[in-house]
Amino acid sequence: MPYMVQKYSKMKKLFNLPVLFLILSNLYPIYAVYNNEITAFSVVVLYILETLIVTFYTILKAKKLKNDGFSKHDPLWLFILAYAVMTFATLGFFLVFIGIYLSQAENPISVWSFFNASLWNGLLLLLFSHGVSYYFNYILKKEYLHTTFDNLFSTPYQRVVAQQITIIVGGVVLGIVNGAFAFMAVLIIVKITLDIKAHIKSHKIISSIV
Repeated sequence: MPYMVQKYSKMKKLFNLPVLFLILSNLYPIYAVYNNEITAFSVVVLYILETLIVTFYTILKAKKLKNDGFSKHDPLWLFILAYAVMTFATLGFFLVFIGIYLSQAENPISVWSFFNASLWNGLLLLLFSHGVSYYFNYILKKEYLHTTFDNLFSTPYQRVVAQQITIIVGGVVLGIVNGAFAFMAVLIIVKITLDIKAHIKSHKIISSIV
């Protein structure tokens, strides 16, 4: 009986509402690639920009954690600067690198074609998904009462690393070699799996602080 209760508790933790929205929002790029609405390169751009969403919600969490406002000496500003530089440096390098490659292709296309309506739809879904997690875990479950600044600023790195390894590297390779849709789908599923693990681990760390 205790084993069944423990198993049920693990399943409930795995398939809660924030995790469900995390999965659904990340499945959208698979749908969009399958219907030729976006390319593997667009998926790379999408997940690079997701870092800005993570940064945005981390700022909201920090603001909730410290209601008396921020000074110029707060670590929050260093966090924002680090993530902004990392995001735009990665995006800039990617667009320049792929732009040079595509300009020499048989049928040249502009890198700005990556920023179509489907990409922005995907970005809105990711924004909503992170928002659901923020509201249900941080606000309703009152995680802000038990977390610390160090934990708050270090946790997002896990997701960013997962994004860089699985999507940016894999997406570039698949785009250049015209990889099959199935491989792009596998990469996104791997990214989803790593995201879920990072999500559960981050909230488990906060619970252990209590």
